[in-house]
This record gives sequence, C-alpha cells and structure tokens, in this order.
Amino acid sequence: MADERQLEKRVADLSRQLAAAVQDLETFSHAVSHDLRAPLRAIDNFSSILNEEYADELDPEARRLIGIVRKNAARMGTLIRDILAFAHAGRRELILADIDLEALLRDVVDELKPSFAGRQVAVQLQALPHIRADTADIRKVWLNLLANAIKFTRPRELAQIEVHACVAGDEVIMGIAGHVSRAMLARYSHVRMEAKRRALDEIAARQRKADEKRQQEIAPQQVGITSQSAVVQ
Repeated sequence: MADERQLEKRVADLSRQLAAAVQDLETFSHAVSHDLRAPLRAIDNFSSILNEEYADELDPEARRLIGIVRKNAARMGTLIRDILAFAHAGRRELILADIDLEALLRDVVDELKPSFAGRQVAVQLQALPHIRADTADIRKVWLNLLANAIKFTRPRELAQIEVHACVAGDEVIMGIAGHVSRAMLARYSHVRMEAKRRALDEIAARQRKADEKRQQEIAPQQVGITSQSAVVQ
C-alpha cells in the first residue's frame, strides 16, 4: 500500500512538472511570436524598399546581398513558425488524409533545391505507396530527413540519396539512404557516442541519487524496528 501511494505521488509530481514545462513552452512561443516577428518584418520590408526604390543606384553585388538578407529573413520566419507549431503540436488535432507519398516527396525536393544549388544531388524515389496520415506532419518529417541527407552528403562530388518504402501488414515502413563521406560518418559516430556516454552518465547519476535517498528512507525504519524489538523483549 505504501509503495502504491508513493508511486501515485511520483506520478502526480511528474504530471505537475510536465504541465509547468508545457506552460513555459507556450509562454516562450508567444514571446517568440510577438518579440521576434516584428524586427524580422522590419528587416524584410526595409530591404524590399531599398531594392525597389534604389534599384538604379545599386550594382549587381548590392542587389545580390539584399536578396540574401531577405532570403534569410524569410528562413528565420519559417523557423519561428515551426517553433510555434511545435509548441502547440501536442494540442493540435491530427487531420488524416490520403497522401500520395511520391508527389509529396517530389514537392519537398523542389523546395530544398535552393539548398544544394551548384551541387550534383540525385534523389531517387522508389515506388512509394499512398498512405493515410496527417499531411503537415509527414511533410515536416521528410523535409527534415531530406535536408539532413543533403547536408551530410555535401563533401561528395555526386550525392546519391534514395527513398524507399515497403508495406508490412497494416503499416508502411519507409527509409532513406545516402552515400555519406567517411569524414562525416566518423564525425556523426563520434557525436552519437558522446551523446550516448553523457546520457549513460546522467542515468547513472540519477540512479546513485535514488539509491542514496532510498537508503536514507530505510535507515530510520530500521532504527524504529530495533527500538520496538527492545521494548518487547
């Protein structure tokens, strides 16, 4: 009975911590929405005015630099929208629809083409099925996966990325493969092992604290039992 009460208390504490974390995330998202979007709009608007009203006085290099400023302002705006969407992801209701994966991925590749301009990147889409899922979420997943694949194949003269899928019962299992350079692979493996080591160290530290706390809780009980036994005798 005592163990059950302790478990219930632990669950209640974790629930309160989770609720507080969600509230902090929502507060942060609202701050991002109001405090960061305003200066971004100013940057984009004034650079647009500069490009349009002073076009005759600007040389090609100046216009190119203004284009870079506007492009990065738009990218930052997209990141802010993604942060806001992530903050409310847990509360957003899924909108299921029939999705043509091949068409969706071709659209994603077209969106990513500016990120590998000047490079030889071949994205091969194997026969992909139709699925029923939330279009916005699936699109975000593949946008991130393909962007990472393009980034990690950057040192290669010809980057080959393959997307495949197979139907297993009532599930669709999808995968992505790319020819990554050895240097990138070694760096990724090092980062992954370092993250794994830190995670294991953190788990071990938490376990030690839990053991110490448990010993502190057991010690008074043992003293009480000894005293009671002495009185009975």
